[in-house]
Amino acid sequence: MGLPAGGGTAWLTGACAPWRCALYLHVQVGEVELSLSADHAAPVLAALSALLASAATDQEVTR
Repeated sequence: MGLPAGGGTAWLTGACAPWRCALYLHVQVGEVELSLSADHAAPVLAALSALLASAATDQEVTR
């Protein structure tokens, strides 16, 4: 998934071993890269979506 020009890049990777596989979300903007397990990324992205939606409607988010 690419972000707007000048923004950054996001992608998923999977780590598999003899135990349960884990998915990771990676986000890179410039030289900075953030990696989160998909389990932890989902609630963070939901909170960011709520924050962005509040910006569009000019409402305060208290999460």
